[in-house]
Amino acid sequence: MRAEAGDLVGAEILCEHAASPGNADPLVDLAELQQVLTKFWPNGLDPDGMPTPP
Repeated sequence: MRAEAGDLVGAEILCEHAASPGNADPLVDLAELQQVLTKFWPNGLDPDGMPTPP
């Protein structure tokens, strides 16, 4: 998103931070995001972005 907004330096710094050894922050963020998505959309989303019906 940073790169798309034209912040190439910020995007590069963010990528380097995420790729640095021993940095589990991105994994923790993904785990938290997955919990939120599962809570609100337990069946996932269709390719068009609409919630998948049960």
